[in-house]
Parts: sequence; structure tokens; C-alpha cells
Amino acid sequence: MPNNSTDSSTAVNENFALTAAINRALTQIESYWFTQRQVHQRSSITLVGSRSWQTALLNAATNNLAGWPSDIYWLNQHTNRQSLRHQLGQTLSAEQAGLVVDLNSGIDIESVAIATGLLAGGGVCCWLMPAEPSAITQATQATPTSTHPLANLLSFPWQAQDLFPTFDNWGRDLVSHPQHSLVIYEDTTQLAYPLPTSQPAQNATLSKSSLPHSGSALTEEQTLLLTQMFEKLQHNTQINLSAPLVLSGERGRGKSTLLGHLINQLLAQQNHKDYAIALCSARPDQHQQAWLALTSPHQARVKRWAPDALINEQPRLDLLIIDEAAYLPWPQLQTLIGRYPACIISSTESGYEGSGQAWQQHLRPWLNHHYPNWQGYQLTQPLRWQANDPLEHLVGLLSGHTLEINQSARPNPDWAKLDLNRLSWQCASPQALSHAQRAQVFVLLTDSHYQTRPRDWQLLCSAPNLQLGLIWLGEELIGALWAILEGPLPDWGPHRRLQGHLVTQKLRQHHQTPELYSGRYGRCTRIAIAKPYRHQGLGKQLVAYWQSHPANSAIDSFTVSFGATPTLWRFWSECGFHTLHLGVQPDAASGRCNLMMMTPPKATNLAQAYQQIQDWFKAQWPALQHEYHPLSHDLVSDAEQQAWQSIWQTHPDWQIHPWQQISNSQRQLALQDYAQGLRPYEAISGLLIDWFKQQPTAKWQWPEAALWQWKGQGWDWSRTRQAWSQQPSQAHPQPLGRKGLEGLLKTRLLTSNSNKLTDRLTD
Repeated sequence: MPNNSTDSSTAVNENFALTAAINRALTQIESYWFTQRQVHQRSSITLVGSRSWQTALLNAATNNLAGWPSDIYWLNQHTNRQSLRHQLGQTLSAEQAGLVVDLNSGIDIESVAIATGLLAGGGVCCWLMPAEPSAITQATQATPTSTHPLANLLSFPWQAQDLFPTFDNWGRDLVSHPQHSLVIYEDTTQLAYPLPTSQPAQNATLSKSSLPHSGSALTEEQTLLLTQMFEKLQHNTQINLSAPLVLSGERGRGKSTLLGHLINQLLAQQNHKDYAIALCSARPDQHQQAWLALTSPHQARVKRWAPDALINEQPRLDLLIIDEAAYLPWPQLQTLIGRYPACIISSTESGYEGSGQAWQQHLRPWLNHHYPNWQGYQLTQPLRWQANDPLEHLVGLLSGHTLEINQSARPNPDWAKLDLNRLSWQCASPQALSHAQRAQVFVLLTDSHYQTRPRDWQLLCSAPNLQLGLIWLGEELIGALWAILEGPLPDWGPHRRLQGHLVTQKLRQHHQTPELYSGRYGRCTRIAIAKPYRHQGLGKQLVAYWQSHPANSAIDSFTVSFGATPTLWRFWSECGFHTLHLGVQPDAASGRCNLMMMTPPKATNLAQAYQQIQDWFKAQWPALQHEYHPLSHDLVSDAEQQAWQSIWQTHPDWQIHPWQQISNSQRQLALQDYAQGLRPYEAISGLLIDWFKQQPTAKWQWPEAALWQWKGQGWDWSRTRQAWSQQPSQAHPQPLGRKGLEGLLKTRLLTSNSNKLTDRLTD
């Protein structure tokens, strides 16, 4: 049996004895596995016992069960998602016949979801579990921080041994439940619990036409949607599409295969060679299945594009097909649709990729607004396995996408009837909640935040420094605030970056204020109000409740970081937060710039640093707005842009030319820090502009002297800087670029006398 794990303890010993106990277990496995194969479902088998017994039993199955998969992939704590994709051929359309999931030292649920998604019907997933629950906890605590699946998500100084075993224990209970898996114990005094046999028997009566097929054949559902989409695309043999077609469905439903067959029909209909169809996805392997479904002549006529190349080159296309669209950054997807409205978009609706919620929360409302005639199609029947597959349901539960919560209390559709006196408020750690309550929290956050992913569910159950602010209407959760408790931090220098502590470390980097590290902070990462109860002020009340709760009396300041929108900025401003940082690079997923806000700290030394940072940001804002236009990217609408301008221009704290409010010593120190690489350009670009404007022309040589020519023509700094960065140097014909420009500035700052450089920077 091939062993892809780096854990030597999983090596198979060929010299084992087929004991009576192993023979009985093999009989159970064979019966269950045969039944699952008959109905094209996958087998979920849990082996509870020692590693030597588990290995011997797997080896016995390989050698004694005809057809048992010989190619089995081992998944344990050494396997991360990157190595998983690499070892499985770097394709999400690949198929594995067998999988072993080692639960002895915790597990990365996202790796489990990816690996199980590659198991086709008839495949086998074996879960290895120690006999004692404490063994998982002990192994998890012994796992090195660098290899633990949650290692990169824990804030300093927390490590793997600080994790709560809540998720691992809950996952163990799920995997060892007879409803989800065939459970076999090494201890013969415990019963082996097979799955109920009624499900396979019922599935066996399904018609052959409804079962997934091998090869290139389509199911009835695929065939029906293929006909509908083809008719939509055709009108008098010409493409008649002014709005996108959207094909959605869960993983393994055959979306890519359907797209390949649709392209075959379209190209068979359109015989002229200039009829252009393009296949596009974030990675080539994501549309590989669609490509393989094409006939050889049609492959020669279809071009495969990377999204950025398609945007840059702008080829003429009759039809663009974007597969696994949820993987694309939202601004990129928006740009492609805007440029090629004659397109078909395909992707998962939700899922362990961590991007499906963007599909629900961003794409659909945007299409409704810009392309009201867009048409949606949905595949529901699994293609790789039969419906009601027990492994799919089990992994869905583990990854948090099909959490079973109490649905007895339904939201009131008439929000005006909400009685505020019936609400109850709670501030607690996730571990203080019941499993059903934690599930409600995760479901609400998933419905409200498109980047919520399965690992967040694992983190919510396990991390030691999380805090929740909750609003309950009876047993129904209608509001949730997820916070991380951070600080204090050791100051190990400006170049040392510790895990977590996003706001304080970013401010330390930009403003050289190590005083902030001595504080304790509560950072809100997400806040959500259930849809029927929004726009009643509950969000602001929840923030106020969280801040004033006795559990947070030792907190020095509350912070928040989010993708900047006028609505969110106003919300947090009205909650008492003040802006201290605005990023200049849009987030790849949302397309929005990062905005950081903080409440005035309690401690005197923190308050002084806070005021210094706030004054500096006020002075820097005009330069950020003018040079980078950070809020003018594609995702921000004209209305939003106007709202931002109104906010910044009318707010009394944001005045033009405020550098005079910054002391001369602070400005001099900032220039020195920049020259020494301690502060980034975007943190002091406004000060550099002021400094540049006041330098005498005689001090400059080529290529800096060219600046004065452009300045004399009335060019502003942004235009001048761009022209300067494009100047070729004397030594190299290539443009200087941004780095070359910064190098010249830093050299000038370092070689000049600091007093002369700043003698014009008067208070």
C-alpha cells in the first residue's frame, strides 16, 4: 500500500497475522464497502484502537479484499493544503480511490475537505482514531506549533498546547458515530457499529439514468441544463447574450464537465473559425476537466487564459467561460464580467474553499443591479458519488457548512415587531457556550461575511483568546461580535513581526510607537446582525455592550480593521472609534483598502502615542488621497466615492496642510526613519512632498534635477513622481521605477546634513 505520509509510524508491516478479530473486522468492512460500491457511494470507516492494529487491518484489507484501493493517500498533521494539492497532482478534478485520515494529533479540516472531495463513488475513507479520547489531546499538545493546522492563526504568545480540545473531541464524536461511519474497535468487548443498511437498499432502486456515469456521459440533470443553456445562447445560430449565465452547485456536481460539453455543441454549431471562445480560471487545473471534455478539434479552437492576461490583453471574444469563479478576487471577476458580458460563470455556491460566500453576498446583488436579465442554473446531483453519500454529510458537518442547529425559532420577517425588552445579552468565550450555540454563531457569521471559512469554525471551537458578544431572542441568536483579546507584546525591534496583533503592529511599523505594545486590546474581527433585525441600531448597541462589559475592564483600547466603505466607516465612527490607518493596496479578495480604527486608550502613555498617530494620519491623509487614490478602485461605486469625499472634506478633524501641527522634531525623526528603512513610503509621503518643495534647486543633480523642470511646468507631486520614476538612469537604460526613486530619496536624506534638511520645516 503506497504511503505518502512523512510520518514513519504509518509504515505498513507486511508480517502480520490474520487473527480472528481481524477476520471479523474484514468481514464487516467488505460487506459495508461492497454495498456502498453497488450504489456508487463512498465508504466511511473509522478504526478505533492502537496504531499497530489499525495498520495491520488496513494491510489485511489491501491483501485480501478484491478491488480494495491500492493507491491510498495518508493525511496527517504533516500535510498542509499546499503539499496536498501538489501530491495529488495539483488538480481539484483529480480522483483518489482511497484516503486515510490520521486523527491522532488533530487535523486540518480544510485539507480533509479537499482530500475527501477527490474520492469518487466506491472510494474508501478510513479514519484512524486512538482508543482513548485523551490520546488526541496529548498528541495535539505535543505537535510542534509550526506544523499544527491552527499555528498560523493563533496570536502571540499562544501555541498549539494552549488550544482547547473542543473541536477535536466533537470531531471524534462525529466520526465515531454509527450514523456517519462504520465504526470498528480493536477492543472486542466494544461493539462495532455498522451504518444502517436501509439507505443503500433504498438507493439501489434508483434508475440507471439517474446514476452518475463514467467517461464523458452526462446525467439527466446535466443533459437538461445543457439543453437549456444551449437554447439560451442560440438565436438564429448567433450568440444572443447580453448578460451572464451563472452555473452553480456544490463540489463534485459536474459543472466543469457540463461546460466542456456545452462548448462542444456551440463550436459544432458555429463552424466559422473566427468564432472565439475562451476558458478562464484562477489556476489552469481548475478548468482542466472542462478542457478534457472537449473534442480534439474543439480544443484547437478554444484558448485558455489566465485572468490577469485576459484583462491586460483584452482579446476579442464571442464567449468567455470562467470556471471556479469564486476563486477569483472580486474586483478581477467584476472587471471580466464588465468587459465580456457574454460570459458563463461557474463555481461553487459555498464550500471549504473559503470563497463561496463571496459568490452569494457580492456577485448575485451586483448582477441583479447591473445585469437584471442574468440567468442562473444549478446542479444538485453529485456526479462523483451518489446522493445521500454519508461521507459528504460527515465532512460537511466537520467543516461547518451543514451544522445541525435548532431551527425551532424562526426569524420574525416583520422586523418592526421586534420587542427589544425580550432580548438578552451575553459576553463570553466560545468555550462557555454549548455546541448548538457555537454553531449558531458560526452560521450567522458565515451568512454575513464572505471570507468565513471552515478553519474559522475550527478556530472558534479551539482558540484560547477569543471573545464573543451575543444578542439572543429567546434561544435564537440574532447578533454576534467576534473579538480577539491581544497584548501586551514584547518590543523586539521594528523588524520583528509576531503572529496576530494586526492593528498595533501595523501602527508600530508606520509610526515607530513601541509604547502601544504595553497595552491590552480587544480587536473586533467580525460583527453580524441577522437580516430580519438589521437597521434598528442593534449593531451599535452590541459594540457598546461589548466595550462596557465587566470582563473587559482591563482592556486599554478597542480596535477594528476592515475593508473600507463609507457605511462601515460611519458605523464604527459612531461607535467611538477613530481612524489611524488606511492601506493603499486594495485587498485581493474584496478589492477594498484596509482601514484601521481605535478607541482612545485609557493609559497615559498609550494615549500620547495614540494622539501622535492620529495627528500624523490627519496630516498624511491629503497625500494618500491625492497620490494613491486608495478609494477610487473599480469596486467603489460613484455614489460611494462621493460619500467618501463628503466624509473627508466635511469632517472637522481632516484639514488641508496640517503638517504645521506636527512638531519639527517628529518630522525630522520620521525622515531619518524612512531613510533607514524603518518607515514605509506611504506612511510619510506627505512629509516628503513638503520637504521636496522646500529644497533649493542648486542642491539637486541628475536625475533629481529633472524634477524641477516638471515642477516648473506646474505638475503636481503625483505626476512628477511618476515621470521621475520612469526616467532611465545613466548606468542603466531601464526606468528607475518606484524602488529606484525611493533609493535616490533615501540616499539624499542620508548624505545630507540633517539640520540643513529640516531647517525649513518650521513649526
